[in-house]
Amino acid sequence: MNKKVLIAGGAGFLGCRVSEYLLQNGFDIKIIDNTQENVSIPDSVEFVRGDIRDYDFLQQELLGIDYVINAIGIQPFSDSKDIYSVNVEGTRSLLKASKEHSVKRFVHISSSAVYGIPEFSLLSEEYPFKGKGAHCESKILAEQNCESFRKQGMVVTIFRAPPLIGPGRLGIFSVFFNWVEEKRAIPLIGRGNNKIQFLGVDDLCDAILKALMSSEEKVNDTFNIGAEDFNSIKDDLTAFIKGENSYAKIISFPSGFIKFILIVFEKLKISPFYKGVYEIFDKDISLSVKKINKQLSWRAKQSNVDALRSGYKWYLKNKDLPEYLKNTNRGYMRQGILGIVRRLF
Repeated sequence: MNKKVLIAGGAGFLGCRVSEYLLQNGFDIKIIDNTQENVSIPDSVEFVRGDIRDYDFLQQELLGIDYVINAIGIQPFSDSKDIYSVNVEGTRSLLKASKEHSVKRFVHISSSAVYGIPEFSLLSEEYPFKGKGAHCESKILAEQNCESFRKQGMVVTIFRAPPLIGPGRLGIFSVFFNWVEEKRAIPLIGRGNNKIQFLGVDDLCDAILKALMSSEEKVNDTFNIGAEDFNSIKDDLTAFIKGENSYAKIISFPSGFIKFILIVFEKLKISPFYKGVYEIFDKDISLSVKKINKQLSWRAKQSNVDALRSGYKWYLKNKDLPEYLKNTNRGYMRQGILGIVRRLF
């Protein structure tokens, strides 16, 4: 008999990809999401529209569920009350209902944002929480909820992931992909000598599968996860552009100047980027994955460049996305003022 997995936030970029991956590995899938999007769901996947903050709704939908994957997310530039409500209260409701129904495994997808702006590279899981702002703080509180239910006897796996890239992911990367396709110059914040670690979505899917299949004592823990093959952001972007035979070039600008301009654009509500993105783009951001390597025998198959290529390939095939996908991680991000700036390069 197949095991049944409930994926909260299953209509999003990660949720859709995890659904496909687990289906291929013999699991029965149920998705819950409050999206109004006309998402394409395989016939073999059960899709229920609803809000994970609604505990009574969850009580009904968790009947017969063996495993839960919490892939809920809300755009970081959303209203702070909504961010806390979805990420914190939603996670708590899902945990509570899962415990009530004796769910065997609970996998929570967190973010490297909990670390804030780190003081050094290759952070271990013991690095303290330093994230500021509604998005980061809500991720921290959600993790603390997970840890609380773990102490109550639940088996809870937490994955702290850097930015995800791969088939179906556009969002902020749609701006970069569009400029590469049009062979325009790519403005870079700072010299680009810093390292920023990404993660191929299929590598995360593989880790989630291991969290469902490995022994309880191994998975009942918190893990950093990320690509293991990555260089400076300038070198990775240059290698990607070269591999796509694009004439786009990287142009470096002083960090202080660009950040000031982006702050002004953001206040005027004409920038597609929020502070949490441009604030760290000239910093070294990378996580140590030694723990997950050893404990779950997981290794990343994709480098930063590999992940960019897979995402760009999907972008080229799916450029004419319908309007309902705009401003989502699976759709184009409106370029705002950058739509004008790009014509200057």
